[in-house]
Amino acid sequence: MQFEQLGSSQQSSGSYSEPFSRKKRGFLIFLLDQSGSMREELIWKGYKLTLAQMATTIMNNLLVTVIDNAKVDSQTGLRKDYCDILIYGYGNEVVPLLNRTGTPVSVPMLADKPVGRHKVRVTMYDPMKGQDVSVEQEQPFWITPHGQSEYTEMAAAIRAAYQAVESWLKADPRRRFSFPPIVINITDGRHNGRSNDNPVHEATKLQNLRTDDGAVLLFNCHLTTAANTQKLSFPSSVEEIQRMNLSDGDRLGARQLFEMSSIVPRTMTLRAQHVFGRNLPSGARGFMYNASPQDLLTFLSWGTRQSSEFVK
Repeated sequence: MQFEQLGSSQQSSGSYSEPFSRKKRGFLIFLLDQSGSMREELIWKGYKLTLAQMATTIMNNLLVTVIDNAKVDSQTGLRKDYCDILIYGYGNEVVPLLNRTGTPVSVPMLADKPVGRHKVRVTMYDPMKGQDVSVEQEQPFWITPHGQSEYTEMAAAIRAAYQAVESWLKADPRRRFSFPPIVINITDGRHNGRSNDNPVHEATKLQNLRTDDGAVLLFNCHLTTAANTQKLSFPSSVEEIQRMNLSDGDRLGARQLFEMSSIVPRTMTLRAQHVFGRNLPSGARGFMYNASPQDLLTFLSWGTRQSSEFVK
């Protein structure tokens, strides 16, 4: 596969400084791999889960956090409406997971209409014991695990994100002043479609869309079930992938995801130093390879932090 060189639109030009607010609302899109390989199992927090179950659990937990971080409006009694969210699952086809229409869902609507509620185990600090403890808690959920598809139509999923962002920007001229939409792709493999679609080309088109605050950001997190495997996070060059002990197919997939990933803007680089405890090199991409469940959890927290730290 031939990889395209980055255009200026992917260089993260812009201030990337606008906080999410009701006047300058944000847009978060998640692309969730639902191919058959997501049925592979791993041990997480003492439980045997498939990659699909693990990723879905973390996504539902993230939605709970997004809702909890939106304070209740004293006038309406609803959560403050500062952000729209869209989740696509992709395998043989691309499917909207929050509703049938594939329209973005606001935070108040998300809070008001979960699919159901289930019991989950969460870690909380016990002041009496002076330590973190694992407790069972009932939480809402919006998406359910799926991983049975033969294909991995990643290019089509990114194209769907492009169409959603384009429509979202056109729907309200005030959105040109917002922090640019953030798209996060979660996968355990690489594009495997029935057509000759090129996910790198689709990613370039997506990153050509922008607000006045910057270009659309596309970050990628690659999952693995293997323990103690070689990881890569926020690489700044393809050579870092070449030095990894990967098969030819895996190396191709890793490079593909690298080329698709946006360069991390300065505002998010500073945040990464706090979240990941490391300084990112110049030109670092928003990309993790061979991520563990905890890596995914941290990556999503970092990638969506704009929505939870600066809400007005």
